[in-house]
Amino acid sequence: MKLSTKASYLACSIAAALGSNAAFAVGPGVAPDFVFYYGGGSAEPQAVGAAACRLMSNVDLYTSTAGGKADGKYYILYGTTLVAHGSVPASKNVMVMYKFNGGSYPNGGIPQSSASTGLPYPTVASVTAGAVATGTGAGTYCTPGNGTPTFQSGAFSIETSNRQPDFGLTDLEVPAFSGINNPLSPAPLALPGATAGIYDLVFGMAVTSQLYAQKHNFTYAEINGILAGTITNWNQLYGDQPGFVGAALPAGDVILLDRNVGSGHKTSSSAEFLGYPQLGPLSTQPTSAVNGYAGGTDGLGTAPVVCAAGYQDVQETSAAGSVADLKLLAAAGCGLRAIGIVSMDNPPAIAANQNVAGTNAYDFVALNGTAVDTGTAGDDENSAGATSYVNAIKGNYTDFYQAHFNTKSPTFLTSGTPGADFASAFLTQLKSASLPGCSGSPGKKFPGNLPGVITDLANATTLVGVTCVSVSSRNGNSDSLLTPFKTIPGNITLGSDPI
Repeated sequence: MKLSTKASYLACSIAAALGSNAAFAVGPGVAPDFVFYYGGGSAEPQAVGAAACRLMSNVDLYTSTAGGKADGKYYILYGTTLVAHGSVPASKNVMVMYKFNGGSYPNGGIPQSSASTGLPYPTVASVTAGAVATGTGAGTYCTPGNGTPTFQSGAFSIETSNRQPDFGLTDLEVPAFSGINNPLSPAPLALPGATAGIYDLVFGMAVTSQLYAQKHNFTYAEINGILAGTITNWNQLYGDQPGFVGAALPAGDVILLDRNVGSGHKTSSSAEFLGYPQLGPLSTQPTSAVNGYAGGTDGLGTAPVVCAAGYQDVQETSAAGSVADLKLLAAAGCGLRAIGIVSMDNPPAIAANQNVAGTNAYDFVALNGTAVDTGTAGDDENSAGATSYVNAIKGNYTDFYQAHFNTKSPTFLTSGTPGADFASAFLTQLKSASLPGCSGSPGKKFPGNLPGVITDLANATTLVGVTCVSVSSRNGNSDSLLTPFKTIPGNITLGSDPI
């Protein structure tokens, strides 16, 4: 009897060990059974990661950047399928390569056009050969609260031929990228494939700690002037913090951390604050469209800060670039103050976004007197705790837009190929009402849930017993006003608190 008990304990111990991520981690020395290629904006890598964690086990994130930091161009995930997805069987090793630098339209829209020449991707060999563990644990990318690179490769070698990605993610619907939002032509390229609205991406204006100490709230008129280039010195605005209440801010050149044409961040800010293009001839054009960028491309993140830099409109090519420059300016120590367009999947209180642990380098400001949440303990985007995004959910904070999933043909997702079947599985996860990471969502932590997003009501069948769902929608049309829905059972009255 004792032997049987010991054997039982031993069997349980073996089962527990084999059930751990480390026991079945794929590892860089194992060739993938499938490699899938995707593209999109710099606000979507975490979405790709969160979805991948629902489709695969023992997931690793590969980077070519030293110090355990995520790569600035490619989000490369490698894991084992949990279940079969059509022609992709269970227990197969799958590598996903997602390209994101340069804007969501060039990566997530244009490549789905029949005229596209595709996107450049790293070779599998350069990703896996010589990759070393970063110390976070092989196969633990999906561990709640991790979500960081688990392997570091050498420099990625790019394939000699481009590839057309199986799907593309854009911060807004593709037709929004027209006129000054389009890097190629006034009219967006016609996409032969289907598009589907997924979650709502919440945007904001982030300011360096020096500016946040003086001013927490910006009116839409003030943001309009900053983006249009009519406000170029901080003494044109008034403060609202102790020592600055009702007084003009100290003189100093405005540093605008802008985004490149084709960026969803830039397209959304033009719609939200400049009325472009929905107001037609009454729209305000950004200064970059009229005067060009005054500050170069990623000029601060790749060069020493010049304290007497003058007014700058810096062309950032990714959200990561904006965050890097916000951090750099906050650490400059010479009073430079900057404001940037940043999506809220970049919370200021996480260690990776801080220069000094526990001290924010930047914070998100309120717009027209309304922040994205209550700003109280446990519900503050700028703190180390959680956030409910409650004011975006209620429609009081309107700077959010519906991201889109784009394919290269209307029938691609039902074509039965491995690429189509796995892309379809990704779409299912990206539309899931349980994907966002608001307070009250299971797990709360990335990558189990996705920060910076809320569920568009068009993708929720009910509001009963769920959180993180907006009670209004633009129905995938960024030019339209937010419209409350009244048709779903259990609907919440606009302006009430669903959390």
